[in-house]
Amino acid sequence: MANKKITAHIESASDGFYSVYVNEDLPFGVIGEGATADEAKADFLRVYEAMRSDHMAATGEDVPITFSFVLDPSAALLQFLQQYKGVLTLSGLSQISKINKHQLSQYLCGTRSASAQTTRKLQDAIHLLGHELTKVELL
Repeated sequence: MANKKITAHIESASDGFYSVYVNEDLPFGVIGEGATADEAKADFLRVYEAMRSDHMAATGEDVPITFSFVLDPSAALLQFLQQYKGVLTLSGLSQISKINKHQLSQYLCGTRSASAQTTRKLQDAIHLLGHELTKVELL
């Protein structure tokens, strides 16, 4: 069987955990979960390899798949906030984006998901800050 390419979707849940799934019909079920997007992705790949091996042993048919992973917008925002929480404060992000600090906290905790418009607003503010930082000269 030829190597198939499939998109795997990474989503964040309200409890702050991540899950990975595919919309394609496969001969076996595959899902991954984890405390971070990377953990969920690694879990997904472990499950896929185990199910692929079991399927091959039972049927003799191999199911080689290459996955491309995409984050849903709320998962991408949650991952960003978690990754940089020790570097960028919620107060600082609130100041540059004009998004309420408590609202950002809810996104970080996973109790609320940001709309596409709010995510875009934060992304634009972060890009502007990054652009401004590239102009800083300390020597």
